[in-house]
Amino acid sequence: MPRVVAARPRLVALSVNYRHQVLPAFELAGLLRRRCPGLVLVGGGGLFTSWKEALRGRGLRFSCFDHLVFGPGEGPLTRLAAGETAGYFIEDAAAVAFAPDFGFASPGAYLSPEPVLPLSATRGCYWRRCLFCPEAAAPTHPYTTLTPEGVPALLLALAARYR
Repeated sequence: MPRVVAARPRLVALSVNYRHQVLPAFELAGLLRRRCPGLVLVGGGGLFTSWKEALRGRGLRFSCFDHLVFGPGEGPLTRLAAGETAGYFIEDAAAVAFAPDFGFASPGAYLSPEPVLPLSATRGCYWRRCLFCPEAAAPTHPYTTLTPEGVPALLLALAARYR
């Protein structure tokens, strides 16, 4: 927490994908809310997305979050970081590119011993039948994948761009 407070972020997004992450995410959001006044806190991830209809239908809001994002968060988070205003519930059904753009920051600036570029060759789940998984409850986010030829090409392009 001291490193986060010292960095003085304007926006923090927490991704909650499974039930066991809910309590830690809310605890972290509460800590951030108390320690970083003025911070914009955004909740998202597969679990919140699976709760979309219930939350919207009942008008439920989590007081620790300024916004909840349903579905892929790259577009909404980019707009929020740029200062665009939005309501509490935000949804962006736009497709997300498999070639991520990490040009906004140095890969070594993250809290990891070595630079890491997260990469996903798929989005969603092809099976969508696990009772414990929020992907089964998010029909608006279809399964998509890179072509087998596209994976090595993407890896080579990222390695060349970010060294």
